[in-house]
Amino acid sequence: LQVEIEALGDGSGDDLSSGIRKIVGNTLQLRNLDAQDILLPRNQVQVLDLNDSLEKNLALAKSSGHTRFPLCDGDLDHCVGITHVKDVFREMAEGKEVKLTGIKRDFATFSPEDPLIVILQKMLRGRLHMALVRDEFGGAIGVLTLEDALEEVVGEIKDEFDASEEDSIRKQADGSFVVSGLAPMHEVEEVLGTHCANEEVSTFGGWITMALGRIPQRNEKFLLDNLDVMIEEADETRVIAASVKLTADEKLKTDDA
Repeated sequence: LQVEIEALGDGSGDDLSSGIRKIVGNTLQLRNLDAQDILLPRNQVQVLDLNDSLEKNLALAKSSGHTRFPLCDGDLDHCVGITHVKDVFREMAEGKEVKLTGIKRDFATFSPEDPLIVILQKMLRGRLHMALVRDEFGGAIGVLTLEDALEEVVGEIKDEFDASEEDSIRKQADGSFVVSGLAPMHEVEEVLGTHCANEEVSTFGGWITMALGRIPQRNEKFLLDNLDVMIEEADETRVIAASVKLTADEKLKTDDA
């Protein structure tokens, strides 16, 4: 199968054929992925709580930038449905009293070991955009979305709420930088004047993981080439963001120049 995939683009060399090969290859790889491979851990899931006021829930929705939220009675273990913010705004526009339980949507439930290919099929068939992942005891360990599942096939899907490429490296007032784990290495090297010797690494987070041989913990500090790095945010699968400063010696060189 791999040989046949490679043959799809032989002789053409265009971007379309390359994209097709990638999608076909990713589709075949779905057979090796389970729910636990793409879920968002529960400690990172933002929920709307039935015990909170509508104003508080809307403030959380606004600050997060997300459009769908698990609707819960206290915590994720007691999820009763999914709330889409456009349903809330529609009710408000029509002058109706907004009751989150009245506009909640259905959601699917999977186990951590459920194959991703099965999950994708069920969510597409049921037109479900968010699912809960529960362990063997019924406790919620996280959520996954249809977008996350589709990204395993077609690659990253960006919308108007995603951070732009320009935000991947942000300079702070004290001269330090906040660098996204997804920041392209060529931009990191250009902006920070650093160098990654591993040509297979394409993102800043990938460089960190490759250098350490593991996923670092939040607030962990270490030296990477000419950079003092502190992890701002990371989960079980990747580095999300890090705070970066030039080492003292390197900064002295820059100041002297």
